[in-house]
Amino acid sequence: MQATYAHRSPPNRRRVLALLIGLLVVSGLAQPMARPAAAADAPWLAKPGSESSRIGQDTSVGSDLPAPNEPVAWLLRGERMHGATLVIRVTWGRWTHPDMPIVAHRLQLSRDGGPWTRTKVRSGTNQGAHYKIAFGSTYRFRLQAVDAAGDRSPWAVSSRTTRISRVDDRSASVVRVGAWHHRSDASAYRHTLTGSGQAGASLARTFTGYGVGVVVPATHQQRNVDVYIDGVYRTTLRLHAINPPRSRKVVYEARFSAGGTHTIELRVRAGRRPEFRFDAFVILR
Repeated sequence: MQATYAHRSPPNRRRVLALLIGLLVVSGLAQPMARPAAAADAPWLAKPGSESSRIGQDTSVGSDLPAPNEPVAWLLRGERMHGATLVIRVTWGRWTHPDMPIVAHRLQLSRDGGPWTRTKVRSGTNQGAHYKIAFGSTYRFRLQAVDAAGDRSPWAVSSRTTRISRVDDRSASVVRVGAWHHRSDASAYRHTLTGSGQAGASLARTFTGYGVGVVVPATHQQRNVDVYIDGVYRTTLRLHAINPPRSRKVVYEARFSAGGTHTIELRVRAGRRPEFRFDAFVILR
């Protein structure tokens, strides 16, 4: 009896080859596919995460590459609030191209309606990047994808602007319930803190925006506090366990994708540590 064999179609060599080239390009072990002279600058060859003038130069957009998901900015827990700036995180949803691997993302920002600058390059699988931005300025972000052939997608521009502001512990807009007292601290924002050792004492602030952060001195002497958003318990901040200890630290952040008006409340818990000390709120608008 003559043996018969099922016919197997050959693999899609183009996709396999493109994937292999894309991996080599990202790792820096190979050059991208040949490009027209107008795109010889090849900025996608920069290592993910680097920033250079070459990456910042824009070239032609690939005609068959769709725009990626738009970038969105959020507050970043664990960062330290500086005098005029704060590090935030810009994220985007993951997406893929059916025929060609995405090997890089290019992210840029515009400050107060100015030019697009401060290009950051991330790998094709990365979904975020950090930016240090200034309080009081308005930012917008845009994202571009690059495939293994070097084609670039149209820019996806964030539909909402990003602006961060601070609310000091002494602000009249912070509603205090219970026994609170003021303290001076050279390392705090505006050199002031508000503290309480009374269980159940609370601080609250109503705001309109897409996010809110809690800034406190993270030390081993801090009393725990409960966080409520719009009257609903969210979590307990065990501030004494945060390492390393640091002043003006963003120890909590909440996100509201649809924006709107919300209220954050901090309630002091009973405990053996002296008191809870509060520095500021950060609002993302």
